Amino acid sequence: MDRVDFVVVGQGLAGTTLARRLAARGRRVLVVDRGGDGASRIAAGLITPVTGKRLAKSWRWDELYPAAVAYYRDFERDTGVTVLHQRPALRLFASAEERDEFGRRAASVLTGLVRKVEDIPDAFAAPFGGFEMPPAARRGRPRPGSRRGTRSRRRAAPAAARGGPRAGVLPRVRAGRRPVVRRREVQRGEGRNPHAPRAGAGGRSRGSPRGVARADGRRTS
Repeated sequence: MDRVDFVVVGQGLAGTTLARRLAARGRRVLVVDRGGDGASRIAAGLITPVTGKRLAKSWRWDELYPAAVAYYRDFERDTGVTVLHQRPALRLFASAEERDEFGRRAASVLTGLVRKVEDIPDAFAAPFGGFEMPPAARRGRPRPGSRRGTRSRRRAAPAAARGGPRAGVLPRVRAGRRPVVRRREVQRGEGRNPHAPRAGAGGRSRGSPRGVARADGRRTS
């Protein structure tokens, strides 16, 4: 086996990003991954400026969100695959207390990041209302056949990194299930399936966990 400079164990989001950054600096990289469903494949992939029950501003949002967008756009240019979808996200209030807390924080720490909305999609039971986060995004996985050729894989790896065992940048684009939207959040603009079941009392459909909905408006079964 040819010599490599770094061995990255795990090709999730962090491992792939690290491998790409190292390869961009001319390092020879070997990525080892066992396959299967890891956290990067199961996570919903939402990027939102507000998080948690206390409606806290996401850590270092002003710095990290632009950096994330720049990284994913560069990844898309290299691979020919669109993975980042920038669009507003909607979060439903779980209680009157949470709604009141939003009212206190919207005019201070969350200024410019949120907007209260009343036009909640009919697929969701939202007795307390909700709010929209205009600067948000969803990192999705490409559908089968969305990858366009292998030109990007070659171009992404520097000349010094080519030729080694899985050298250079090693994004492995996999198709799979659409991400699940958690914490009562849903990406706006996805469109609602007219056949999606309506939520019952307490915002829960039969057979589905509370507060969990697919991004296309369907409840999980």
